[in-house]
Amino acid sequence: MWFDNLVIPKTAKHFKAIYAFLNFMSEPKNAAQNAEYIGYATPNRKAKALLPKAIRNDRQFYPDNNTIKHLQIYQDLSPAKVGLYNDRYLEFKMHH
Repeated sequence: MWFDNLVIPKTAKHFKAIYAFLNFMSEPKNAAQNAEYIGYATPNRKAKALLPKAIRNDRQFYPDNNTIKHLQIYQDLSPAKVGLYNDRYLEFKMHH
């Protein structure tokens, strides 16, 4: 599982345009088209209902509750932890 976000940077200046875009992307029809195009699950229930059945029922994008119970979200890692992850990944790549 993964997730992505649309955010407003604190240095943003054109709020009217930003909110217009976010509202546009949140409309069910547009959110469904975006989800289908980029291959990401949508959190928008009305948009999900507009997706083809094969996508709506794909457990890679919309896992069942039992799977969700076992998912974890990565925490913000310190530079030391990022280094440790990178070292372990490099070790793994060198041996596989």
